[in-house]
Amino acid sequence: MNFLNTFWYNTTGASTFETKWRTTLNNQSITLPYVSSGTYSGTIDWGDGTVVANTYANRSHTYINNGDYNVVIDGECSKWNFATTNTSASKIIEVLGWGTYSFEESVFNNCGNFIGGPVCRDIINLSPNANLSFSSCGSLTTIQNIEFWDVSNLTRTQAMFMNCIQFTGDLSNWDISNVTNAFFMLGNCSSFNSDISSWDTSSLVLCAYMFVGCSSFNSDINFDLTSATSTAYGLFSGCTSFNGDMSGMDTSTLTSMRDMFTDCTSLNNNSMMGWDVSNVTDMINMFESCSSFNQDFTTWNTSNVTTMQRMFSNADVFNGNVDVFDTSSVNDMSFMFANADAFDQDFSNWDISATGLSMQGFMFGKTFNNYSAANYDILLSRCQSGGLSNVTLDMGTIKYTSSGEARKNDLVNNFGWTITDGGLV
Repeated sequence: MNFLNTFWYNTTGASTFETKWRTTLNNQSITLPYVSSGTYSGTIDWGDGTVVANTYANRSHTYINNGDYNVVIDGECSKWNFATTNTSASKIIEVLGWGTYSFEESVFNNCGNFIGGPVCRDIINLSPNANLSFSSCGSLTTIQNIEFWDVSNLTRTQAMFMNCIQFTGDLSNWDISNVTNAFFMLGNCSSFNSDISSWDTSSLVLCAYMFVGCSSFNSDINFDLTSATSTAYGLFSGCTSFNGDMSGMDTSTLTSMRDMFTDCTSLNNNSMMGWDVSNVTDMINMFESCSSFNQDFTTWNTSNVTTMQRMFSNADVFNGNVDVFDTSSVNDMSFMFANADAFDQDFSNWDISATGLSMQGFMFGKTFNNYSAANYDILLSRCQSGGLSNVTLDMGTIKYTSSGEARKNDLVNNFGWTITDGGLV
């Protein structure tokens, strides 16, 4: 079942499900997103004095005059799918009452004018495996009483508010302790900035891109990711305001932190330096374009990391100590410090010996003015000690001393290296 495309609810009592719709022209119709295989009973009150039997055949109605109309469904309505019947997706405006329907796998996908429920009279009743999604509701701001929703039985919140660029709902008190899938839950919610420091994520399995593009988001994070399926891909990628305290996070079972902080342009704290990263193998793009980030790495155990591709690429002010990194397993350092203008650290303790090593673009864009010849000499020495052959190393226009020249010549002439740099000082 497509998680983005289905909105289901079943009646559990007499209360009604009420929504507001808007027509902009006279003699304009709306079509409820019913599905032919659904079960429908009771009545539909179209809000203009017309009340009809609630059936699939009666799902459409024409309004003589343009305006706002409250549509009340009183009876069974088992399937509601804006992907199957999306002709009126732009006409639904808000929810006025959820009633006592039990919502399962619900969605208002691509309802661009849906503002939520600023005057919603009650609280939604969510079923244990509900996957309530308001994906791509670009006008959604919040829903009244959303902070009181009982989400304790939810197991899936995948893409729940994805692309809701105006969403500012208060989710601070949500109990998501049973949620296993939060993939893209708040992706691209550029206005969202709720405090989620108390969220219990102990059951969370899928959390990739959970906050990607949340450019206003800046909450402290205490996530327990020990149930996660080894990856935190893009967890905070594009969170340009984010600089929260992450010291309470448990990352001990993660194997990938790819894109985790990409484009986090405000990030600059050391709260993640106590993380257990001993199982991580993938740090691709981890701090790429983190233009404020400048912290020393003194405790990270990177012995299992195999790729650091673009890890600090375009991190403009980064000049932290990375000499503590155990690089013995790293076989991809391509573009690792590309355009990292401030970076000028040595690699005295680096082990550059992993089979199949790529150093293409390693310091692409760097110049002899922002990286010292002495440190380049040290890097050449470490490359020489690694004993690898046929490696391509890009050092921008960084220069070396006469000591480094001998090492470079040995690598090029005896080990088949291809090295691009600025030549002898």
